[in-house]
Amino acid sequence: MGRGMVAERGRAEDERGPPLSPVESAVMPTSLTGTLSAAVTAPFVLLRALADLPRMLEEQARRGDELLRASQEQLALMREQAEALLVQMREVSELATALRAALAELERVNDQLARIVAEAEAAPRRGERFGAFFRRGQRQAGETA
Repeated sequence: MGRGMVAERGRAEDERGPPLSPVESAVMPTSLTGTLSAAVTAPFVLLRALADLPRMLEEQARRGDELLRASQEQLALMREQAEALLVQMREVSELATALRAALAELERVNDQLARIVAEAEAAPRRGERFGAFFRRGQRQAGETA
């Protein structure tokens, strides 16, 4: 083809564009030379792709194994964290139970102290009443004597 003539994909030969891959050029021949070239190179391109296939599959399998291994490690770590959290929750539950028992005991002691304070406040009044009663009794006894 001469200068300025349209080549593959409608591009002029002097335009700079991305080069065609061997498969594209093998699929899109535009001349007899291109057709023969495509007929010769296409099987080699396919053979090369087929030859690379096992290596690519191995690489994909290896990547999949690595991802699976990493996922299993993360899962094991999450399992450990969950178990540690459960232990902490049990400890907090035991602590809460102990605190409830301590609170009940403190309430019982508080009630006892309230009764003692009430008794202590009532004792002087009782003492005063007894003293008054005793003095009255002495006065009455002194008057009769």
